Amino acid sequence: MYRFHGDGSLVLLNVQEGDATKLINPAFSRYHPYLNVVYTCTEDIEENGKIFAYSIGLSGELTQIGEPVDAGGTSTCYLTIDKAAHHLLCVNYWDSTLAVIELNPTTGELSNSIKNVYDPKEGQKVTATGRCHGGVNHSFNDESTIRMRQADPHSHALVLDPFLGTVAYVPDLGKDLIREFFYDREQGKIGP
Repeated sequence: MYRFHGDGSLVLLNVQEGDATKLINPAFSRYHPYLNVVYTCTEDIEENGKIFAYSIGLSGELTQIGEPVDAGGTSTCYLTIDKAAHHLLCVNYWDSTLAVIELNPTTGELSNSIKNVYDPKEGQKVTATGRCHGGVNHSFNDESTIRMRQADPHSHALVLDPFLGTVAYVPDLGKDLIREFFYDREQGKIGP
């Protein structure tokens, strides 16, 4: 854990050690806007991502809050918290799903189940292959990688409009476009 100063410098506060089998390949973290809680997601193309919640101590130590929650898709790469801090929205790059998970307003703990999932592929399998059998490394930008990546949608982030927080903008690295979704903040649902 680092403390960020206004001049751009970072100061190391704490190195978290613990069960290395729990948090494998953390991809993204999001700080809660009102509570001293941070959320981190794992990224894997073969297993659904997991989202962890941690309270942050005075010296930067992290204490896990509750159990990790299934992210509703593979290669979880981005987390957003809605304006009221009632829901966490997660983006799953590999299968392009978007999921909504309820937050406890007092503790920041994640609900143990997904409230809503939107799948732009409507249940169809991903065309691109993963790690084995000639898989594609999406970090490359050669012609064959781009062709394989663009066979499927690949949501890469989710940004809510700054006014009402009901329009979600989702860049799609597979289709090279930005999708617009309606986010029903009362129901915790996202869709076209």
